Amino acid sequence: MENILSTTDQEAPDNLTASHANVSEVMDRFHSSLANKQATEMATLLAEDGHFSATDPTELFDKQQYSDYMAQVLGDSTVKVSNHKVDLREIKIDESATSATVIEQFKMDTFTPNIPWRLVSHLIKDGDSWKINVLSFNVTPTNAQLEAIVNAVN
Repeated sequence: MENILSTTDQEAPDNLTASHANVSEVMDRFHSSLANKQATEMATLLAEDGHFSATDPTELFDKQQYSDYMAQVLGDSTVKVSNHKVDLREIKIDESATSATVIEQFKMDTFTPNIPWRLVSHLIKDGDSWKINVLSFNVTPTNAQLEAIVNAVN
């Protein structure tokens, strides 16, 4: 997994380096909660006033709705998500070290074994901790797969 700061590691001020590590830790906890089907733990990482979306265009949630949705999904014994692993992670921290954007890519074999997912997240500093205030899950077919998908749904 690759992590990228908004400046090079050698030039990054201490607060950006620490923030980068803290944001990465929050996202690791998020994915661990997902893989271990711990919806309650996942909810603790979310900002109260956040915006969260799943892959369907109708799935736009506030924190409570998203927490309920994830509890339902992860509570389903037929859903197997333990084998998901983040393959790519890029983190951009703002200069004040109070806001971060994270782009991650991974496969969810249970849902789309041949099409990767991209999760775009935004985190804000909340006191001494970071909270996720935006999540956007996206299925990201390659350009080569796109024509076949379009043809399949016509």
